[in-house]
Amino acid sequence: MALACLLWGPLWRGKKLLFHCDNQSVMDIWAKGSSHDTLLMHLVHSIFFCAASHQFSVFVSHIQGTDNSIADALSHFQMLQFRQLTQQADLEPTTLPPSAPNLW
Repeated sequence: MALACLLWGPLWRGKKLLFHCDNQSVMDIWAKGSSHDTLLMHLVHSIFFCAASHQFSVFVSHIQGTDNSIADALSHFQMLQFRQLTQQADLEPTTLPPSAPNLW
């Protein structure tokens, strides 16, 4: 989510975005706005800062892991399955900006 905000945040001005997440721990951190894990908090702060800077809203909704097949295909590098599930995805990967490693 933080990387998506970094990449496309400037295009989202005035938009309300809904991200789906299948990790209940991440959902709890998002709802509380805090975590003892400094890396996770850095990511959360990056998202909040990007949203404020580019004037868009971020909402997160829990989705069952069994219903998250697109993300699962990507995380397991199953590109054929990913392409079958989401044919509208770009054929070429998005180039990361030089600032991307600063997220982690």
